[in-house]
Amino acid sequence: MRKKSIPLVIPINEELLLRSWKYEDAKSLAELANDQSIYDHLRDYFPHPYTILDAKAFIASVNPPASPSIFFAIEYRGYVAGSIGIYFKSDIYKSLAEVGYWIGKPYRNLGLATKAIIACCDYTFRFFPIHKIYAEVFNFNKASLQALKNAGFHEEAVLVEHGQKNGQFIDIVLCAKFNSLPPLQ
Repeated sequence: MRKKSIPLVIPINEELLLRSWKYEDAKSLAELANDQSIYDHLRDYFPHPYTILDAKAFIASVNPPASPSIFFAIEYRGYVAGSIGIYFKSDIYKSLAEVGYWIGKPYRNLGLATKAIIACCDYTFRFFPIHKIYAEVFNFNKASLQALKNAGFHEEAVLVEHGQKNGQFIDIVLCAKFNSLPPLQ
């Protein structure tokens, strides 16, 4: 689904940008992602402990042509601060995409998630035929719910005991944002 002419660096402000993952990011990605609190708020395919091998495998899998989805490193003041991705859907859901993200512990409470979500969603709406972007958030992840709200998402539903994490059934909050941007010509 990705168009070859689309830039893979999105400047947000002087300190913050979204960019493609680079192999040189593996060490800092492994150090940042090896955090129980990140694992506790993401789906189980996100490994814990998170090793340098996990980081290298992730970076190899998310750069074109390996992935039809879009994945960005969130870079703050020259350092990897987290990750954000857009997962394109198919079949009857082909006009939908899911956003997923995490912010490393040293970079939390700086508004980076909200800014990254806005930039990533605007980029997706601008360059792809996407009508709606959604996020599925564990109901106890109040910071993520607030970041989505601040980015213009609204709550659509609470899916009761819709997932299982760390041996417990959890409610999933479905949040969404609709495309209001005109496509580029």
